[in-house]
Amino acid sequence: MTRAGLLAGLLALTAACDHVGGSPSAAVPQDGLFTGLRKALATRSGVHPVLPRYAALLSAGASGQIVYVEEKQAYDLSLLEQVASDGTHSWLTQDGSLFALRDGLLLATRGLGADIMSSDAQESLALLRAGQAGTARRFVTELDGNFGTRLTTYMCQVAPEEEVTLELGEGAVPTQLMSETCHGSALSFMNLYWVDRRSREIRQSRQFAGRLVGMVAFREVPDSVTRGMQQTLAAGRQSTALAAGRQSTDSL
Repeated sequence: MTRAGLLAGLLALTAACDHVGGSPSAAVPQDGLFTGLRKALATRSGVHPVLPRYAALLSAGASGQIVYVEEKQAYDLSLLEQVASDGTHSWLTQDGSLFALRDGLLLATRGLGADIMSSDAQESLALLRAGQAGTARRFVTELDGNFGTRLTTYMCQVAPEEEVTLELGEGAVPTQLMSETCHGSALSFMNLYWVDRRSREIRQSRQFAGRLVGMVAFREVPDSVTRGMQQTLAAGRQSTALAAGRQSTDSL
């Protein structure tokens, strides 16, 4: 099987095992995963209101990464809001949702509904860093819909798949595509990670974000993207102020 065929097969398999007993989310090929990014961000930043917390991060030049929620086919530019002492990075979206990742692995969500409250995926991370196949346990605590939580243990198979070159802001990045296929008592899912072959850092991923949300893709963006958003926001504020000034003058 060719590399392209292997990747297509992986993504097709992912679509089949996202949700047990529900509609599987559509798998999006890696090459087309972010094709609508520029248009989507321009639309959101130009029309939708921006939370003060988000605007402050944008003005401060916070790092950004793209979030793509497959079920909603929705893009957003999340900004790094906080780095905890344990290395967990909290990323804020324009609508106030939060994604917490450590070393590229999604650990928790907030504001999405049926949120993941916490996760332990250290065994999977060790295999990803080593580029090795193996079995790992994943522990996930989710909201259960009845003001409580449920803890689910997943048994996961981590496997290296193929080498893929990503075009990021810094240029071509050689990565190794790795899969993590997890089975729990009620559902199964497959996470995909594009791991930098030089640093072993996760540069792009497609990860399970809970029963309600499904699969979410993450990809880092160059600083020029956040600077462009900052300029768009500043221009929008200036236009709003000018319009308000004209309205007050017209009423005199």
